[in-house]
Amino acid sequence: LNGRFDRFAPPPGTANQPDLRSVRCFTQSSDGAVWIGTTAGVARWTAAGGLEAVPMPPGIVTPDTLALLEDRQQRMLMGTRDGLVVHEAGSSRIFDLGDLAEPTIISLESANDGTVWAATMRGVARIAGDRVLGGNPMPIERERLVYRLFRTPDAIWVSAGARGLFRCASGDCMPVDLDRSQPGDVVRSVAGDRHGNLWVGMHIAGLVRLKAPVARSYPVPGLASQSIVPVIGDGDGGLWIGATCGGLMHWKDGRYTTYTVKDGLPHDCIWALERGADGALWIGTAGEGVARLHDGQFTSYRAGNDGLADNSVFSIHRDRAGTLWLGTTDGLSRFAGGRFTNYTAAQGLPRA
Repeated sequence: LNGRFDRFAPPPGTANQPDLRSVRCFTQSSDGAVWIGTTAGVARWTAAGGLEAVPMPPGIVTPDTLALLEDRQQRMLMGTRDGLVVHEAGSSRIFDLGDLAEPTIISLESANDGTVWAATMRGVARIAGDRVLGGNPMPIERERLVYRLFRTPDAIWVSAGARGLFRCASGDCMPVDLDRSQPGDVVRSVAGDRHGNLWVGMHIAGLVRLKAPVARSYPVPGLASQSIVPVIGDGDGGLWIGATCGGLMHWKDGRYTTYTVKDGLPHDCIWALERGADGALWIGTAGEGVARLHDGQFTSYRAGNDGLADNSVFSIHRDRAGTLWLGTTDGLSRFAGGRFTNYTAAQGLPRA
């Protein structure tokens, strides 16, 4: 990686059109292709063919894609605001969830037994092949939705909004006592570490460590808002933590180190974190591009001369080849071989 960006400009007349902008999610399939979910549908990138839009089946009017997952049959499952779409053998179809049919698919996750869990605004559906398994392990009351599903080696974890966190195993979901002191607090992110701990980023209370059978909070000193969004491991027993607008924190052995704009961070509002193949930390910000932290030094990349697609970076994904994919509010950036390549509708990114 040598820091080069390439810019692919959109076609004439589309430079400021918002219909092809926001990249929501990424996944990499077993054949090495990278799949990109956007507000306007799904695109697929391969080294040989570049970027191409994935056609949606009739009936998908709002292709805004919130989740992507390859199942054990090597089918790509796409969670949209108009339902669950299955893509296989070059074509796409709508998957009928039966009694749990609900337009918006919020999150997808694969369990250890090969079943797929799909979070909807009516609860959680479990899918085995082309069948929806009976029962609803996680029914959701009106206006109480599932924010996200997370997988660890022994369970599926469900962030169920104000209802808290649930651990699901063998088809049953049990609430987890997080000792939440703030009414209405919600789980925003979950990450496991090599010691078997589960680290939970809360919207209000900050960082919580779940180590059976107890949960312990780790408030961040000096942080007015304890809203934690991205949490990832540092590869050495510690954690990198992004605060909504409180900077970047590193936690290890019970101690925090905080980085803000005063330390070289381009923006204190952190939306995404990912580790590069070389161990460097990549930080997506809300309006000041992406930063790379390596050996204690920040290097910032922005739109314009640096070549980043846009300065608001919602998501970052590293594929198996070490390539970084950055989802922004103005297109998709790919970082490989030290250079950024940007994709818009001209290169096959879906448009509304």
